Amino acid sequence: MVDAAGAFVATSRVDTTLPAYNLRGDFRTVQDTVAAARALQPGADINALPGGHTWCQDVDDSAFRTEVGFAPSWTLEDGLADTLARL
Repeated sequence: MVDAAGAFVATSRVDTTLPAYNLRGDFRTVQDTVAAARALQPGADINALPGGHTWCQDVDDSAFRTEVGFAPSWTLEDGLADTLARL
């Protein structure tokens, strides 16, 4: 949420040439996500079925980074740790 909110605020503060932008987060595989979750919660029973993404966030956000000057700062691990802390 921090990066998404920051992206909206950053966009509101600059003159831009495009009506819409892509914003790419910390793109990882399902297996990477499971490994990160296991590292944060040792002993937790976390598994994933084999397969790939059916919805992919691996988009080009170079126009956003160039025109707005913003880049996401949270990693997958940051987001998972924050979610666990809130739960």
